[in-house]
Amino acid sequence: MNAQLQSSYHTLEQALQRLTDSIATYNPNPTYADELVAANDAVDRDLELLATHQSNHARVQSLRAQSHALDSTLRSTISQLAQIRKDILGIPPAPSPGSTNQGNELDVDTLLRYAALIAPTTVPPTLRKPIPSVRLHGVKLEGDGGVERVGGLSTPPPQPEGEQGDVKEGIVGIERVREPERGWLAGNGDVGFVPWVSDEAIRGGALAKLEGVGEGSREANGMEVDQQEDAGVTDEARAEQEEQDRRRRRERARAEVRVFNPDDL
Repeated sequence: MNAQLQSSYHTLEQALQRLTDSIATYNPNPTYADELVAANDAVDRDLELLATHQSNHARVQSLRAQSHALDSTLRSTISQLAQIRKDILGIPPAPSPGSTNQGNELDVDTLLRYAALIAPTTVPPTLRKPIPSVRLHGVKLEGDGGVERVGGLSTPPPQPEGEQGDVKEGIVGIERVREPERGWLAGNGDVGFVPWVSDEAIRGGALAKLEGVGEGSREANGMEVDQQEDAGVTDEARAEQEEQDRRRRRERARAEVRVFNPDDL
């Protein structure tokens, strides 16, 4: 490109020199002027071609830089793909369903050893603790025909030795138990077990009777106090002693009553 430009400039310079020489000799030649115009047009075309060449060169440089960037990205992507492929090939194969089921199977000896270890510390869900044969301390109530109430439940009195042979084992006092409790004691699975005493049993128990006796004693004491006030005789020391005696009697009576505990069943 430089040689072409130098040739065009040289042609333009020669045409201009011939034209100026002809003018200087007072013999102007129009042909020299036409040659100068043609040389000037050639220089213009070469300059436009140079501008196009420069723009193309700049575009080539830009495309070359872009090509280098794309090559770097491609190499990085290929490296990542190779690493991912290596990681995928390094993953161990998953076991088949058949091998998984075989691994979970247990033989009979293992199950028996496990059962022998847990047997001393476990009980079946239907197991119920037997009712203790120890006689519970009860409170005799008047009008019950010798029947003792323990924790709100009626228990029959002990029978003489001569009559024990006529009583069948397992049915002693079963008639005095209500129908839901009878079904539960018989082992019927349809009857639900309630681990607390009902309100009726509490109201008919020994504690309720003791509370009634205490209220009656307080009413009687109130009447005596009224009589003493009417008579004008007040003995505070004797009243305090009587109150302490009554408190000791109530505490002693309550100590003889055993509260119902569902864990004892």
